[in-house]
Amino acid sequence: MPLEMSLSVVAVAAADGLRLDAPPASDLLVLSVPSLPPLPELAIFTARMNRPVIVGTSGPETRAVVLDRWGRVAAAAPSSARDDRLVVHRLGGRLVGLMSGSDRHVPEKARAMALMGVDLVLGFGRDPKPYGPLWAYTQQNQFLALEVSGEPALYLACEMSTDGSGAQPLEIRGGWAVVELPWERRTRLLEAGSVLRDLNPEAYLIQPWWDG
Repeated sequence: MPLEMSLSVVAVAAADGLRLDAPPASDLLVLSVPSLPPLPELAIFTARMNRPVIVGTSGPETRAVVLDRWGRVAAAAPSSARDDRLVVHRLGGRLVGLMSGSDRHVPEKARAMALMGVDLVLGFGRDPKPYGPLWAYTQQNQFLALEVSGEPALYLACEMSTDGSGAQPLEIRGGWAVVELPWERRTRLLEAGSVLRDLNPEAYLIQPWWDG
């Protein structure tokens, strides 16, 4: 199923791990949990949800894993946040990038994902700040970014948001936050200003990775 409709997000999972109550209808389910459960437990959960699931951790050592709708591991972020590898996975015709831990403070990783054609970046970590790195990377690289930990928020180009802020807090209902991703508006934005044509290294290199 193409990743065209909606995205269900749990911002802060219960202390006992995965939620087993049914989320709203969506193409993809994204959760943030304190620590990554064993893969067999994740596989059972994914099979019950009957949709692809991305699980990231919000603990001291952030990790993330992508499972298909049958619970098979499709991609996994390295356990070390200092790993140089980019974690990008294709879901329903869209490229989704995973950014965890201190990855979110390395502008070069965000830029590399944008130049690879990543449509959506999912951010996992601890205590995200409003208008932090993911917001800045969205403005510089023109992808959509979803902050999954802390208070969930969708980041999009300022020209795409109704109030011009480039940030859209997500309303949580029944423990789930559902967001409609504005693919059509993003396509129009990219037609007006190409990521490649508008490369601005002065903008994306100004933030040291350690600047929280």
